Amino acid sequence: MQLVLEGGRRLEVSPGHPTADGRTLGELGPGSLLDEQHRVVEATLVPYRHAATYDILPASSTGTYFAAGALIGSTLHQPRASD
Repeated sequence: MQLVLEGGRRLEVSPGHPTADGRTLGELGPGSLLDEQHRVVEATLVPYRHAATYDILPASSTGTYFAAGALIGSTLHQPRASD
Protein backbone atom coordinates (compact mmCIF):
# COMPACT_ATOMS: atom_id res chain seq x y z
CA MET A 1 0.00 0.00 0.00
CA GLN A 2 0.98 3.59 -0.42
CA LEU A 3 -0.26 5.88 2.33
CA VAL A 4 -0.08 9.63 1.87
CA LEU A 5 -0.27 11.55 5.13
CA GLU A 6 -1.30 15.15 5.73
CA GLY A 7 1.74 17.25 4.95
CA GLY A 8 2.74 15.02 2.02
CA ARG A 9 4.79 12.28 3.71
CA ARG A 10 4.41 8.84 2.12
CA LEU A 11 4.71 5.31 3.41
CA GLU A 12 4.91 2.23 1.19
CA VAL A 13 3.96 -0.76 3.33
CA SER A 14 2.22 -4.11 3.28
CA PRO A 15 -1.53 -3.89 4.00
CA GLY A 16 -0.98 -6.41 6.82
CA HIS A 17 1.67 -4.29 8.55
CA PRO A 18 0.55 -3.32 12.07
CA THR A 19 -0.15 0.18 13.28
CA ALA A 20 1.17 1.16 16.71
CA ASP A 21 -2.26 0.48 18.23
CA GLY A 22 -2.73 -2.99 16.70
CA ARG A 23 -4.82 -2.29 13.59
CA THR A 24 -3.40 -3.08 10.16
CA LEU A 25 -2.38 -0.40 7.70
CA GLY A 26 -4.76 -1.99 5.17
CA GLU A 27 -7.67 -0.96 7.42
CA LEU A 28 -6.81 2.73 6.97
CA GLY A 29 -8.43 4.97 4.41
CA PRO A 30 -8.70 8.69 3.72
CA GLY A 31 -9.53 10.50 6.95
CA SER A 32 -8.21 7.73 9.22
CA LEU A 33 -5.69 8.54 11.92
CA LEU A 34 -2.48 6.53 11.61
CA ASP A 35 -1.35 7.76 15.01
CA GLU A 36 -2.35 10.67 17.24
CA GLN A 37 -0.72 13.24 14.96
CA HIS A 38 -0.96 11.84 11.43
CA ARG A 39 -4.11 11.62 9.31
CA VAL A 40 -4.22 9.58 6.09
CA VAL A 41 -5.07 11.63 3.00
CA GLU A 42 -4.78 8.81 0.46
CA ALA A 43 -4.50 5.01 0.72
CA THR A 44 -3.81 3.12 -2.49
CA LEU A 45 -3.00 -0.54 -3.10
CA VAL A 46 0.09 -0.56 -5.35
CA PRO A 47 2.28 -3.40 -6.65
CA TYR A 48 5.41 -4.06 -4.59
CA ARG A 49 8.49 -3.39 -6.72
CA HIS A 50 11.17 -5.16 -4.68
CA ALA A 51 12.30 -8.78 -4.24
CA ALA A 52 11.87 -8.79 -0.44
CA THR A 53 10.37 -6.84 2.41
CA TYR A 54 12.19 -5.62 5.49
CA ASP A 55 11.10 -4.48 8.92
CA ILE A 56 12.72 -3.16 12.07
CA LEU A 57 12.67 -4.76 15.50
CA PRO A 58 13.08 -1.85 17.89
CA ALA A 59 14.74 -2.42 21.24
CA SER A 60 11.65 -1.40 23.18
CA SER A 61 8.81 -3.06 25.02
CA THR A 62 6.21 -1.57 22.64
CA GLY A 63 7.62 -2.84 19.33
CA THR A 64 6.87 0.52 17.70
CA TYR A 65 9.04 2.86 15.67
CA PHE A 66 8.77 5.99 13.53
CA ALA A 67 8.49 5.80 9.73
CA ALA A 68 8.02 9.01 7.77
CA GLY A 69 7.52 10.67 11.16
CA ALA A 70 4.52 8.50 12.09
CA LEU A 71 4.44 5.82 14.79
CA ILE A 72 3.88 2.29 13.43
CA GLY A 73 4.24 -1.24 14.79
CA SER A 74 6.80 -3.88 13.90
CA THR A 75 5.85 -7.17 12.28
CA LEU A 76 8.71 -8.74 14.25
CA HIS A 77 7.56 -7.74 17.74
CA GLN A 78 6.34 -10.62 19.89
CA PRO A 79 4.55 -9.21 22.95
CA ARG A 80 5.47 -10.84 26.24
CA ALA A 81 2.73 -12.25 28.44
CA SER A 82 3.09 -9.21 30.72
CA ASP A 83 2.65 -6.66 27.84
